[in-house]
Amino acid sequence: MGIEHFDILGTSYGAYLAQWITLASPASVGRLVLGNGFWDPRPAQTLEKLQHLEDSTPEAIKDEVMERLEKSPESELRSAMLDLIGQKQSPQAVRDRMLAVQRANAVPPLIFEGARLLLIDCDNDPLISPVMRESTRQRYPNAQHRTFTGGGHYPYILVPDAYNETVGNFLSL
Repeated sequence: MGIEHFDILGTSYGAYLAQWITLASPASVGRLVLGNGFWDPRPAQTLEKLQHLEDSTPEAIKDEVMERLEKSPESELRSAMLDLIGQKQSPQAVRDRMLAVQRANAVPPLIFEGARLLLIDCDNDPLISPVMRESTRQRYPNAQHRTFTGGGHYPYILVPDAYNETVGNFLSL
């Protein structure tokens, strides 16, 4: 595409992919924001989860996800997720994302200045465990870091003003 220099903001699995992109083109990445992500997927991986995903149809996996969402308490996030997963993502896309995490490898160490890296996590993220959050902070000890209270796995939806201010301030430095 001819883009020589860019910033990356990745969240969840996108944060994992952003690290691989940075590893492949470190001189091209100006600033890197890793939100609610991980570098080592192994704490979230189990043979049982992988086998279940491989043995189930995409439709069955999406139905399971939708059932869990429908049983969750009413909230703005629940509504957004029901729309996103229920209407905008195909069964194949839902299953493929889950499989991608189960099959992922740890990202090799990045050689990246901490001042150009922002880590975002949330104290109540149900998908990125406290162990995974701490591991990422230890992996990048010189990075700027912000933990949001009550942002779950989607701080850009649940605490958008604080999230946008944090990211905007970081990217405008």
